[in-house]
Amino acid sequence: CQKLLNNKLVCGLILGCFFLNVLFLWHKTGSYDVNRRCFPNTVKEVYEKLEGMSEQKQIIWLEHELVGGWETADSLGEVQSAEAVFRRNAQKYVLENIRTANQYEEYLKNIEKQARLISGSSLFAEKNLFSRKNAELIPRKYQGLHGIKLKAENPQAVLLATESEITDLCLMVMIILLVYFCICMEREEGTMAFARCTRYGTEKLGTAKVGMILVGSVVSVLVLYGSNMILAGFIYGFGDLGRWIQSVEGYTASPWKISVGEYLVLYLSGKLAAAAVVSGVVTCIALFGKSILRTSVILLGIGAGEYALYTAVPPHSWMDICRQCNLFYFIKTQKFFQSYETINLFEYPVSSMHVCCFAGVLVIFATVWISVSSYERVSKSEYTGERKNYFTVRRKDKSHSLLHYEGYKILWTGGAGILMVVFLFFQFLICSGEQVSFTLDELYYKNYIRQLEGEVTGEKLAFIKEEGHRIAALEDRLYELERNMESISTDEMREKKICLEQQLSGKMAYEKVKAQMERIGRDGVFLDEEGYAYLLDRKQQAYQIGKLLLLWILAFHTAFIVEEAAGMSVIWNTVPGGRKKIYRRKWIILIAGIVLLCTVSDGIFIAFRMKAQGLFSLGYAVRCLPGFEVWGDLTVGGYLLILCIFKIILGVLCCGIICMISGKSKNATTVLLASGSLAGIFYLLLRASV
Repeated sequence: CQKLLNNKLVCGLILGCFFLNVLFLWHKTGSYDVNRRCFPNTVKEVYEKLEGMSEQKQIIWLEHELVGGWETADSLGEVQSAEAVFRRNAQKYVLENIRTANQYEEYLKNIEKQARLISGSSLFAEKNLFSRKNAELIPRKYQGLHGIKLKAENPQAVLLATESEITDLCLMVMIILLVYFCICMEREEGTMAFARCTRYGTEKLGTAKVGMILVGSVVSVLVLYGSNMILAGFIYGFGDLGRWIQSVEGYTASPWKISVGEYLVLYLSGKLAAAAVVSGVVTCIALFGKSILRTSVILLGIGAGEYALYTAVPPHSWMDICRQCNLFYFIKTQKFFQSYETINLFEYPVSSMHVCCFAGVLVIFATVWISVSSYERVSKSEYTGERKNYFTVRRKDKSHSLLHYEGYKILWTGGAGILMVVFLFFQFLICSGEQVSFTLDELYYKNYIRQLEGEVTGEKLAFIKEEGHRIAALEDRLYELERNMESISTDEMREKKICLEQQLSGKMAYEKVKAQMERIGRDGVFLDEEGYAYLLDRKQQAYQIGKLLLLWILAFHTAFIVEEAAGMSVIWNTVPGGRKKIYRRKWIILIAGIVLLCTVSDGIFIAFRMKAQGLFSLGYAVRCLPGFEVWGDLTVGGYLLILCIFKIILGVLCCGIICMISGKSKNATTVLLASGSLAGIFYLLLRASV
């Protein structure tokens, strides 16, 4: 613990995670809520106005406000302001929460009704079928909830304190920082190699390190989520902590008869257990990872595999245990309390909470025991193992240039070339396997655009006008048919109506094209706005930058530190301009690798996205797209080229930061943590801006 407190870098990064979490959480409280279509403070104001009213009066007041607002606006012929729209959306949201709380008993009866329907269905006639057993089990879990009275209060404090993804991310980062400091830094410094020779260098040292990681993880949970609860209580207030958890939005399906206060305590306990599981797994990976790069790659691979299982495995399948006994499921602790989920364990439904609790305890004890018992063996292998010599080459390579040696060190010995090839391979797999589906309206829209694509002409305007007349005529025919429905038979009526509705199915797409025509004017250009918006999606571009930043940090973090590990500084000082010659060639290799990586990665991304949307040209002006008007006459291809150049410049700056940190630190783990933290902060700010 004293070593940790004396390390300014790691302590600074841990404190940075804490302050970043508070900053992003505070920013979230003032940001527009897409799901509720209003701002959080607007919801808070509505709940404050309802204080002191009975539930019946709350419903009457909200209904009166909702109806009265529209009637006033209609009578005055005015368009409501943005604030009025936000207030109405907040009132709708609050009214829905109150009604859900009032109808809770009906909700419980509906669960029993659905269970009886499933049990009595011929599809589930077999008694040993999982679905039948599950349907019989679930109502029993909700039996004790009958008769409870829900109290609808502002749920924002509970949701803000317990469902923050940025807090989960900060917790993961803090755990990884602790493990890297205790294991990877010591290995990098070489002290692990002789720890076994000391009196307390075996199991006692391993126990102390694992214990410090676990204690640090516990403290991280208490600090992070404790600050969340303090901030949420200060901004919104938790209200009555004695009300049932089912009254909180998203927890109506919870089978646990607990209060909001009890839930917060249980949630914090679950987070502590999840942090212990994650820290145990990461510690084992770090011990057997051999190097900081290998540890990071294995950690990323396991994380990607766990996430794939978490998102891709269907519920109640035979692999469902892999989805729920999962690191991501453990971290999302609130899921255990939001509903009653079962695992298909040999065709028998078992509570996921029971299975995950058993698996979590097993993983904690197993990883702790493995880490402590294997620490001596790992330190022994460090002592007896061969040390890397970054400058050892085969005899036949003597005639190669200095550029070849630097390329060999960075691309092969440092693993950068392997990581780049693997990255491009997975980029190709992900982009080529991405499935894009279109609604009927989108297909009609694309059909219109294929006929209108290009500059606006008189013929295209006439086509739009004629299409409008055709749709209007079809609507008139449908209206006349419904008026004269008594004069024709039912079958004939249905047949004609279906025929007309099919011909009118492209009306929404036509309205979109018409609105596009009115916006671009006679000097504009018709183009597939949805397709190009998909191609230029800012969130996807930010995600691509995040992946490249991660790759650059992992691939190039040893590019400048490796000479210090080999004692090269003593040698190049004896050669005139030795340091400059080596660094010049390093930068040539790094810049060439960055340019190649960005161009090939963007080429794969653009090619498959254009193919998915049926786009054939990048020569249209990007200003024709909504949200890109400020770019003037720059083409779509030019915009993508600027993005690629920006990524290349960002990669060069990233390597510059690595070079600067390497000059001040003699440890590759320190370089990785410091540069990775700066890159992570930049990525979070970039995502927040889009």
